[in-house]
Amino acid sequence: MNTAQDSTPPGEWYCPSCEKQFAVGDRCPNDGTRLVKLKVAIDPFIGRELDGRYTILEKLGQGGMGAVYRSSQHSVGRDCAIKVVSSNLVSEPDVIKRFLREAKLASRLAHPNAVAVLDFGQTDDGVFYLVMELVVGRTLDQVFKAERTFKPERVVRIGSQVCDALE
Repeated sequence: MNTAQDSTPPGEWYCPSCEKQFAVGDRCPNDGTRLVKLKVAIDPFIGRELDGRYTILEKLGQGGMGAVYRSSQHSVGRDCAIKVVSSNLVSEPDVIKRFLREAKLASRLAHPNAVAVLDFGQTDDGVFYLVMELVVGRTLDQVFKAERTFKPERVVRIGSQVCDALE
């Protein structure tokens, strides 16, 4: 006879002691054993070296054009951010041309309110990447979601910084 737990679809978390699956959790509700995640997506870029100069350490985010990773720049021993173009876009010449044009233009920018582009290129196996300074902190979107409203003076200050960078 099926219990309510047996009739629910299996989850991503598994208890190696009681051999049951759960949708969420850190510990098994039956015996307290630490649960293991069954569906772990392995990112092929984590730990990878790019052109012998950078090592990718962890994924920071994902966007429409690719993913951004925290990385280490070997020559100077500093952390940086590397944007990697998605493999499904590499076969689209217009996308790559736009990426390279934007990378070239962005690398010429030098302003305290804009992220510095340090390098860009393509690996021997066709991966296009853009190396930027790593900015630690919250995004404007995160701050807005946390605070919900900004005073007018703050909006003007943020807008002025954006305009200064674009100028």
